Amino acid sequence: MQQLVICILGLYTSDSIKQLNELILKCGGQIDECRMTTLGEQFTMNLLLSGSWDAIAKLESQLGFLCDKLGVQLIKQRTQAVAPPDQVVPYMVEVMSTYRADLILTLTQFFARYDIPITECSMERYSPPRNNTQLCAISMNISVPAQLMLVNLRNEFMDLCDELNLDAVMGPLK
Repeated sequence: MQQLVICILGLYTSDSIKQLNELILKCGGQIDECRMTTLGEQFTMNLLLSGSWDAIAKLESQLGFLCDKLGVQLIKQRTQAVAPPDQVVPYMVEVMSTYRADLILTLTQFFARYDIPITECSMERYSPPRNNTQLCAISMNISVPAQLMLVNLRNEFMDLCDELNLDAVMGPLK
């Protein structure tokens, strides 16, 4: 089984998503993972596709034509299936705070210090009703090595959050 990662960026239309799905099926591919979001007026879609070598080859050759026709940008890259990591505990982290430009960097550096991979991360900046204060909400999924003392990690993370005046939750991903 071969795998292909594609990233598409452009203006959202339901017809473009329909045509992309039809092409994937017509070529004999399948969608293993999908993430879609709107950022500003742009739409982005990240897909992990799989299929036989000839299905992936057909997709690689035909995706460019479809994306040109739809007026969207395409990045594609073959990848290999990754075995699930041994002995990790999936955790989620949620942080609410006033907006700070360096906040994502600070959080990612904290987890990098412990060699903890971040498997998903999203951040949204917003203003609450009747208020001009810029707030942000950050959500992360992390893979904590099982040999790491979770209570120590959680305590150090909460100390960092207290120091930065962040409201945060860290717990097992369910």
